[in-house]
Amino acid sequence: MSTNITELLYNFAMNFFLKAPTLFSSAYIFIKTTNIKCSKSKLALLLTAFFVVNIISSVVLLFDNSLGFLASCILFIVTITLFTKNNIKNTISISIVSMGLSYCVRFIIALIFAIASHYISLVTYDFLNPKSIFTAIFIGIIHLLSTFYIMKIKRLKNGLAFFNNSDNFGIGLLISGFIFLIIALLAQDGDDYKSIFVYMFIGLIICCIGAVIWIRTNITRYYKSRLQQKADEHFNSVIAEKDSNIEELTKSNAFLSKIVHRDNHLMSSLQYSLEELCNCNDKQKESKIITELLTLAKERNELVQKEQAENKVLASTGNSVIDGALLNMYIKASAHEINFDLIANTDINYLINHFLSQTELETLLCDHIKDAVIAVESTGKKNGNILTSVSSVDGIYEISVSDNGIEFETDTLQKLGTERVTTHKGSGGNGIGFMTTFDTLKNSKASLIITEYEPDKPFTKTVTFRFDGQGNFIIRSCRCEILKEKIIREDILITYN
Repeated sequence: MSTNITELLYNFAMNFFLKAPTLFSSAYIFIKTTNIKCSKSKLALLLTAFFVVNIISSVVLLFDNSLGFLASCILFIVTITLFTKNNIKNTISISIVSMGLSYCVRFIIALIFAIASHYISLVTYDFLNPKSIFTAIFIGIIHLLSTFYIMKIKRLKNGLAFFNNSDNFGIGLLISGFIFLIIALLAQDGDDYKSIFVYMFIGLIICCIGAVIWIRTNITRYYKSRLQQKADEHFNSVIAEKDSNIEELTKSNAFLSKIVHRDNHLMSSLQYSLEELCNCNDKQKESKIITELLTLAKERNELVQKEQAENKVLASTGNSVIDGALLNMYIKASAHEINFDLIANTDINYLINHFLSQTELETLLCDHIKDAVIAVESTGKKNGNILTSVSSVDGIYEISVSDNGIEFETDTLQKLGTERVTTHKGSGGNGIGFMTTFDTLKNSKASLIITEYEPDKPFTKTVTFRFDGQGNFIIRSCRCEILKEKIIREDILITYN
């Protein structure tokens, strides 16, 4: 009976000295990992709590090795959670990782000690089961000292920010599960199948929970990053638009400032000339003053037109090459004293990527704007207007060129796209533009729509290229009946406008 009690006490002491370094080492790793600052009284209370935990787990180990290990883990986590009173998820994750790291250190030390003892025959030692209390105490002291100096490493002494982030809770559990799975298995006697099964079960459960949480966290993080990316793109586009507006307003302000500055001097000259004209009784002198006033007004108009040509800011199509081509068309129109405007409410790059090349689009625009300039100039009007628009309606892209020049002749419409024909050969037209246009429209399956307006409208006609995949040729005209009589083509649909 006394022998059984002595053996029981001996086993309890062995369990106590084996478990105590692991618990205290785990607690030290946890405190350093989370960078917790604790007072001496609180630290003493924690040491006392772990002393009690160690006694309980050592007693349980006397009856069941696997239950003793499980009891020490659960009690350690509960004690640490009560001690820190922080985020429970983080506390559980970091405490499990801390125990895993402590077991790693213990296993490495035990392995080194076993190898050394085998060769120099200092003491009989079988991995983690020392044959004497003195050996267990010695291993425990080395274990605690090793943990202390490991956590003094520069990268570790101020804590591990990785584990303090709640988003890393899942990966922390996953790592912990693998640590317990590997270390616990290596640390057990090969014949203790029950303990091996328990350790494997605990490790796998922790790994599975950690993997699920980690995957869900990463999916959430991915969607958050996508939303943030979209928000950034939206705000960047808003900022770019605001910057563009500011740039346009700045240029407009500089343009108006020049005109106002020049007009201030002009008004002084006009006032002086008008006073002279009012007080003048000489007819010849009056005629001279009036001529000077007219010359002054003409010069002023020419200067303003020049400033407009040099400073006007056209809307952007989203493509710098096309913008440059349209700016060149604007300068040519201005040279003929024709007002040129551009409306672009969509990005033209979609057309370039899906329907036609950048060169084809540039040719299409320039050919028909040139035709519009010639058509307007042919009328001899002083208030020539050309409007180019790039738009998207219900997902269908359209390019339109409107002008108040001469209308198409019926013979021209009859032959349009089938042979080279022009209504303004004397002004430089050669008919190549529309032939090239029909080839481009055929390749992109786009429709050509010619719209003719009543005489009282701002424009006489509009040429529209609709990228609808239909490839139609439509004429909408106020002279529908006349065109139906004179145009005999099955590929043209003629309707009223």
